[in-house]
Amino acid sequence: MNNLMWRSLAGGIVSVVAFSLTAPATKLAVASFSPFAVTGMRGLIAGVFCLAYLAWNRGPIPDYKTLGSLFLVGAVGAVGFSVLLALGLQTVPATHASVFLAMLPLLTAMMSQWILRESTSPLFWFGAVSGAAISMGFMIARSHGHLAVGDVYLFSAVLSAAWGYVRVAKYTRVMGGARTMSWLVVSCSPLFLSLLISGQPDWSQPISTESVVALLYLGTISQSLGMFLWCWSLSTGYAALVSQTQMIQPFLSLFAAAILLGEKLEPEIAWVVTAVMACVAISTWAKVRKPKVSYAADAAVLKRA
Repeated sequence: MNNLMWRSLAGGIVSVVAFSLTAPATKLAVASFSPFAVTGMRGLIAGVFCLAYLAWNRGPIPDYKTLGSLFLVGAVGAVGFSVLLALGLQTVPATHASVFLAMLPLLTAMMSQWILRESTSPLFWFGAVSGAAISMGFMIARSHGHLAVGDVYLFSAVLSAAWGYVRVAKYTRVMGGARTMSWLVVSCSPLFLSLLISGQPDWSQPISTESVVALLYLGTISQSLGMFLWCWSLSTGYAALVSQTQMIQPFLSLFAAAILLGEKLEPEIAWVVTAVMACVAISTWAKVRKPKVSYAADAAVLKRA
């Protein structure tokens, strides 16, 4: 492994370690703020760092059509994910979120097949369907045959994120990962502000230090700086290797919830996460051919970005 490969791998590991605190941090934040206020504040904090990056990068401003498309992707993939995650964590433990976040690579790949028309092998679908079935079975079993509201929110959050990842992929091919994510967050700033206002945070009530620290983490690391490092790691030409580091994220989230929130690390949850990540490994290593569609049209639209 050459020096760039080692640095790419190290960047991926650091990013995944940072992302693994997202669910526990959101759980801490909603203890003092509403889900809408949490989403608005973390988005606006991230927007400050994204604006700073764009000013430093000095790249051209994308055209209105591109900004509109990024706003739509951000509204669903970033804002939708954050709101649904916060709503879900109001009623269920952060350890539950680890089970659904373990499905994110699988659902992203399935969305890629559906939206980008990628041709995949039967082994890939074996892993994808098995992983989804295990996660859904766990969710239904824990709710005694009925879907718990919190779990439905978490599953919807993961679907939103997976859709956003796939839709934003064509822009990262042309604009680069960090610049795409920065414009996505900045374009959604009015939406983040409206969510903060509608969330009506009561500043007169006691606000825990843990909630404030959690919010700062969500805005500075989870939604901006950590994402910048992750995008850079994927853009070095070793995306397949770097993406493997995501397999440790659910386990780190479980331990983070146990340490930061004092949640009990139930054996069955650990086994479910292990089984789901085994399915992720099967799908990852399965042969996936390149998309059949051409991105020439997308590049033509974005060439001025």
